[in-house]
Amino acid sequence: MRQIIKTKDIQVYFGKKYSMSFKMLTNMKKDLGKSKHQPITIKEFCKYYNVDEESISQSILENDNKEKEESRPREEQQIETKQMTSVTNKVDQTYKFAKRTH
Repeated sequence: MRQIIKTKDIQVYFGKKYSMSFKMLTNMKKDLGKSKHQPITIKEFCKYYNVDEESISQSILENDNKEKEESRPREEQQIETKQMTSVTNKVDQTYKFAKRTH
C-alpha cells in the first residue's frame, strides 16, 4: 500500500470538493515547512488532522481498488457482460409461455 496521501483521498474520506482538499494539503505543507514538491505521508496527515490512521488507510485502499476496477480494459468488461447475458438468457428461456397471457 502506498504511503503518500493524495487530494483524491482527502476528497473521498472527508466528502469535500477537490479544491478544498487541495487547499488542506497546501496549508499542511506550509505549516510543516515542506516545499511544494515534497509529498505528505499518511502518518503526517493523520497526526496533523487527528484522524485514525486505520480508517483512512482502509478508505484509501477501497478508493484505489475502485479506480483499478474502473480503469480495467473494456475487453475484460465486455467479456464479463457477455457471460452474464448468456446466463440470463438461459434462465429466461426456461420460463417462456406458448401463448401470451394477460
